[in-house]
Amino acid sequence: PSWGGMINGLLTLRGAWDKVKTDPVLKFMVVALTGYGMATFEGPMLSLKNVNAIAHFSDWVIAHVHVGALAWNGFLTFGMVYWLVPRMFKTNLFSVKLANVHFWIGTLGIIIYALPMYVAGFVQASMWKQFNPDGTL
Repeated sequence: PSWGGMINGLLTLRGAWDKVKTDPVLKFMVVALTGYGMATFEGPMLSLKNVNAIAHFSDWVIAHVHVGALAWNGFLTFGMVYWLVPRMFKTNLFSVKLANVHFWIGTLGIIIYALPMYVAGFVQASMWKQFNPDGTL
């Protein structure tokens, strides 16, 4: 069901992907839906014993949670704010350029934050598996 919601959200843009280039609200929504898809894919995967045995107690789980929180919830919130506020006050968005800058800084920030943590989690998990019987590495 989770992926159905994500795919439905992305398919809503079918035939209108060119609008994503110019509309900051759509940019935020696309990244939010992608983050949602990643988080809802990883969550069930982390519940599997063989995957959990690798990822548990590592930074992988922290990266997973933050992709969900920052990409999905954060970008969804900003997308809604950028859509709602101009309609509430019957005006245009103050600065589309500034909203685009916000989008790109946020996107790069999430990538720069999460990617190294995924790698660190994998390295940590690999190190956990290398313990000797006496508890040394």
